[in-house]
Amino acid sequence: AHHIPWIGDWANYVKSQAATDGLQVIDLPRTRTLIAAGTHLVFDARAIASYDAGHLPGALSFPVDDFATLYPQYAPLLDPSTLILVYCSGEECDESLLLGKQLRDHGHTNISLFPGGYSAWSASETTGGAP
Repeated sequence: AHHIPWIGDWANYVKSQAATDGLQVIDLPRTRTLIAAGTHLVFDARAIASYDAGHLPGALSFPVDDFATLYPQYAPLLDPSTLILVYCSGEECDESLLLGKQLRDHGHTNISLFPGGYSAWSASETTGGAP
């Protein structure tokens, strides 16, 4: 894994880096809207064990460390205009950022990053949808 050492506010790093890399950063309400609409291909960038333990509705497992192996399998579902949503465990991880960047490098430009990730999603589920 190519993780970047970072001292300071990690959540802001991920968001600012996403913006720099041309990824749209979206919040939990927007993520709920997109998931409900079914307009986006949703990729979970975490390890398969984390995905198996729980993931966003309709999400496909796409661990960023397995990009070279998995991308050819997912490529038939993707074209440059495909709307893609990526997430990982939460604001303390950069796996979704790295996955988004690799997808962008393969010509996909409509990528939304949900930095809150599975932790924000599952927390909101247990509180009945309240933030």
